[in-house]
Amino acid sequence: MCTRCSGHRAKGNSGWLAHQCWTPQNSDSPFAVLREDHQAMIAAGANKLFPDGQGSSGFITEKAVQWAAVMLLSRAFSLDLQEEAWDMGSDPDIALVPWADMLNHSSAAGKGSCLVYNPNSRIASLHAHRSYNQGEEVYDSYGPGLSPSKLLLDYGFVDLENHNHAVDLPASTLGPVKSKANEAFLEAIGLPIGGAIFTVTSSGVDESVMAWTRAAVASKEEMEEAGWREGHHNAPSIMIQFSQPTSQQNELEMLHRLLWACEGLLSKYPTTLAQDEAAIAVKGSSLPPARRQVLRALMSEKLALQGACHAFSDTIEKLHSGIPCGSLYP
Repeated sequence: MCTRCSGHRAKGNSGWLAHQCWTPQNSDSPFAVLREDHQAMIAAGANKLFPDGQGSSGFITEKAVQWAAVMLLSRAFSLDLQEEAWDMGSDPDIALVPWADMLNHSSAAGKGSCLVYNPNSRIASLHAHRSYNQGEEVYDSYGPGLSPSKLLLDYGFVDLENHNHAVDLPASTLGPVKSKANEAFLEAIGLPIGGAIFTVTSSGVDESVMAWTRAAVASKEEMEEAGWREGHHNAPSIMIQFSQPTSQQNELEMLHRLLWACEGLLSKYPTTLAQDEAAIAVKGSSLPPARRQVLRALMSEKLALQGACHAFSDTIEKLHSGIPCGSLYP
């Protein structure tokens, strides 16, 4: 589909305008994958698929592939199109659905407003999240719970109704693990400190992230008590042991690591939340629309980190006040 899209663009047949991605073009970004796709398309002879014509010669450039991917992925749906029972549960397919791809996203719309494919009726359907008056624009949902940053990166905009503040937290920001045994354990469960990425929201992190951090800072005695022996194949069942606090010392270390990581991420932004809010609030500002969208996404990330810092600090205070570990979380 990227090849076909690039061909139409080269011949001047497309009126689509690509939104500008603000993802850094480094080896960890989607651009690295697209670079590999471009090389594979060239090697497969994609430039020879279309007859010669104006602009068609050598149209498969890296920029063209980036453009085509943005056009397709910002309009495509992830649907489970498998009709055979044995195929159910496989990865969803990327599909273009005419008419449905004209609908804009509303963060007020929930899961019911997401496009769903029924393999029995072979019909894709979605439902309005509220009643509409004649002449009103109808919205769907590109996915429940999408954060402003996710919307900006995948679709090129941030809607004002979105309050799903969230930001990525690389495991590496949580500091070094306690020992080689902890490192081996985290690798055994498939979440090594050098590769795992978690999500932080304004309420903190979920239980799985706390469990990972407890395991990362657990003492030798706590690892042995949980049942971990390097070389054993029981890592997933041992991870369950860390889903609950193991000791006050371990819990304090876990919470401090999370707090310090969030504070560290906050300090790396070139502007503060207050400065961003002031820039957005200026009436008659010459702030470009694209810059305004980026600012809203960055403000959301900072709100997530600030809220998480407050949550971790409050829990640390409760521990210091004498509240037992088992009573910290509802």
